[in-house]
Amino acid sequence: IIEPDPISYSSAISAYEKGANWQGALVLLATMGWTTTEPNTISCNAAISACEKCDEWQTALALIDDMGRDMIEPNTISYSSTISACGKHSEWQRSIALVAAMGRAVVEPNAISYSAVINACEKGAEWQKALVWLSAMDRAIIQRHAVSYSSAISACEKRAEWQS
Repeated sequence: IIEPDPISYSSAISAYEKGANWQGALVLLATMGWTTTEPNTISCNAAISACEKCDEWQTALALIDDMGRDMIEPNTISYSSTISACGKHSEWQRSIALVAAMGRAVVEPNAISYSAVINACEKGAEWQKALVWLSAMDRAIIQRHAVSYSSAISACEKRAEWQS
């Protein structure tokens, strides 16, 4: 009998993500813990991404918390996917808190992380915070891109602050 390895588990979890089946992804992640194959950052990221794609922001938050408890180190992808999941539901405060958690975990945010926070602020009608995070990209020497600009502009437009 051939025992699945972390790569095959992660691939299967990613397949559930692509099929928008977050419950299946979580079941498979839990199954890893019952075998000799322990979950790792990649398998957890795949499950978080499945939750993000299926609008399960609370479950994504729980997963990133579980990673820390289970001594699995979240990386930039883990945080960015969770920030994005929260942002889709206007949970801008949680998104900002996750960036702070990245700093405590010594995980560097990237353009995707910042854009996800800006998008969260936009969804929460927090145009001033969106602009603060857009400026923070410069201080962090992270190149802005179309998504970050678009989210910040949209936040200002929603609040009729387009001249900011």
